Amino acid sequence: MAATDLNSDPGIQRPAPEPPKPEAKITVRNVAKVFASGNRLTSALTETNLTVRDGEFVVIVGPSGCGKTTLLRILAGLESPSSGEVKIAASDQNRPLHSMVFQERSIFPWMSVIDNVAYGLKIRGVDRRTALAKAEEFIGKVGLAKFARAYPHELSGGMKQRVSIARAFANDPEVLLMDEPFAALDEQTKLLMQEELLRIWDENKKTVVYVTHSLQEAVLLGDRIIVFSAHPGRIKAEVTVDFPRPRSHKLATTPEFSKLTSDLWELLKDEVIKASRIES
Repeated sequence: MAATDLNSDPGIQRPAPEPPKPEAKITVRNVAKVFASGNRLTSALTETNLTVRDGEFVVIVGPSGCGKTTLLRILAGLESPSSGEVKIAASDQNRPLHSMVFQERSIFPWMSVIDNVAYGLKIRGVDRRTALAKAEEFIGKVGLAKFARAYPHELSGGMKQRVSIARAFANDPEVLLMDEPFAALDEQTKLLMQEELLRIWDENKKTVVYVTHSLQEAVLLGDRIIVFSAHPGRIKAEVTVDFPRPRSHKLATTPEFSKLTSDLWELLKDEVIKASRIES
């Protein structure tokens, strides 16, 4: 009896191969953070576990003082966890592991826009011509090509924050950490910056961890939203955002967007009330 070639027999149905699962880029295991002030100990984070996949845009929301920024600073290496461990998987030793964009505009006032954006590349030893070319590319992406030789005092607040974002992307980090980068901007500028960020991220697909107080911003930007409890912070819930990409602010006009934003608020409302009682 002849052997049957399973690969050529049209009568045999074979299951489609599963697509490969994205690798974990960030792993947070049992992380806790306690701050000491004199004889007083304050627990900022408790037993936090989180996995962020390579190329995923994860947004963290929660009431004030719940440890969102503390976790981001631990990921950036600016704070050490009191217990637990954090691992960021490096895929290219020639690239920085992470860059952070802060709420305040953290650019150097004595440097021009192009030198600010090229700064991280120069620190890494990239030659000046290559660094400036890369800086010009991302200055163009954030709409500041005409201001490449301007200085920060000549820019508006929104323009300065565009410089911060261009610098972070130009440095080509494996992970981008963003701590309420648009919180201090007026509403119109914030809408523009959100769309700029979405467009640049769609081109680069970097792994992003983004902290915000805005539920609308979280739904617009994120693949997944991590909801933190009131102080001391812990992860209360995870919400997957299934809206297709690319996205724009037109999404915010849909009933589905409104419902997801409302569902997020229901998850957060009790935590915000708890946080306000702690503060008072």
